[in-house]
Amino acid sequence: MNAVIVEDEWPAFQELSRLIQQVAPHCQVVKQLTSIEEAVEWFPHNSNIDLIFMDIQLSDGLSFSIFDEITLSAPIIFTTAFDQYALRAFQVRGVDYLLKPIDPLELKQSIAHVEEKAVQLTRHDLMDIRQAVQFLKPIYKTRFTIRTGTSLKLIDVGQISFFEVEGNYVTLYDVAARKFIVDYRMEELTNLLAPNDFFRVSRQHIVNVKAIREIESYPGGRLAIRLVCQSPKPILVSASRIREFRQWLEESA
Repeated sequence: MNAVIVEDEWPAFQELSRLIQQVAPHCQVVKQLTSIEEAVEWFPHNSNIDLIFMDIQLSDGLSFSIFDEITLSAPIIFTTAFDQYALRAFQVRGVDYLLKPIDPLELKQSIAHVEEKAVQLTRHDLMDIRQAVQFLKPIYKTRFTIRTGTSLKLIDVGQISFFEVEGNYVTLYDVAARKFIVDYRMEELTNLLAPNDFFRVSRQHIVNVKAIREIESYPGGRLAIRLVCQSPKPILVSASRIREFRQWLEESA
């Protein structure tokens, strides 16, 4: 059985791949797709897929948008951070879904279910599910899964001080001054983080309002931010963003 995982978070993809190998060795993950755009381009040219695991929220939008562009014949198991109450639309339609963090037993049962009784999603099914999801509040990340060596570390967003661009990577600094590389671009993080809590002050930095200690004037009409965990580089609010930054501080207070 060939499976594809549509998931934009690399550690989450790795963990799901590991669990699939553990509970269903006959199911081989042959591809990771990280966005709606990539999925729309890849699937029409690769039809030998038996099962699709699909995260609902991707960095470029809800994965339901994929079905506006192409038709998928393989059964789909959705993976999501929505709570069970919000997922009644899935249950009514008999659609398989897995709540994150994914439980191995539930994963095994879902795979067995689609093997025994593959559910072909109709356009009407997708419309009902999409409408139910759109009435919910936006899903913002509550934690990040970070791979450290051979293990996975979970970091709650409340423990994050700031994100910083370092060369070709984006680094997360927590309130204890520990740093971790994250598999996201700054543009993606801007959409994934709650706007009341996080603000992109410049091209290089996104800061957590709860981590701000002090703000002072800086040459060039900019502002300098001092955090509970200070960056090796100055964290500056660009002059063009000062008005928006001050408004954000007032609304986040």
